[in-house]
Amino acid sequence: PPSYFKESFTNECRQCTAENTALSPATAMLLVVLVLIATCGIGTTFINREKLIRWYERREDLIESLTCSGQTIFITYQILSELPSVHIFNGGHGYPDPFRLIAAFLELFQLDLFSVIHADCIQGTGYTEKLLFMTLAPIALMFVCLAIRSAQWFCFIPPKGRDPVDPTKQSFLGGVAVSFAFYMIFMFLPTISNVICRAFTCDDFDKGDGTILSVMSTDYGIECEIQCIIFAG
Repeated sequence: PPSYFKESFTNECRQCTAENTALSPATAMLLVVLVLIATCGIGTTFINREKLIRWYERREDLIESLTCSGQTIFITYQILSELPSVHIFNGGHGYPDPFRLIAAFLELFQLDLFSVIHADCIQGTGYTEKLLFMTLAPIALMFVCLAIRSAQWFCFIPPKGRDPVDPTKQSFLGGVAVSFAFYMIFMFLPTISNVICRAFTCDDFDKGDGTILSVMSTDYGIECEIQCIIFAG
């Protein structure tokens, strides 16, 4: 049977084709462009490393301030972009135009990789796999970063250089690996929370024989555990 996915921008159910799946030409081209940009950025950084360090030191306070402001704006836009879906999953009908279009545009700030690549078109992939990935991936990332930091802590940092109180020395949680893990979890938190909360909403359908079929609102292929019975008066 054909597979389908929900187009977030139009809020419509569309059939999976070669043009709109994870391996579509548009997605592949976007990945190639991102890889080229990242490669150019890394190459430029290594070539002009000393100039960039001097430039950063002169503007360190401004860069840190802009970084904090950018993180706050990014997280806020993630929350705003999730409001229409939260409204729908709570029994509403979504926002009217043009608010729906504005919210759909803000979905560019979401970090929901499953929706970006239309993972529903991949055989054997659904909400269950999405929930497991979004909840277990941060835990796995934290364990990997803690393992890297532990190796640095016990193998490369002498005991005299360890002190969680002295700012001139290093603390275990102050390493780059641990900071990176917390940063990524912070950036993905709105998306992870939204995916988890979608597990608690079900839609009911009358089967016509006195019983009701209850399925998850986010994935009609999954039945809710609670079965309801209609009692005729």
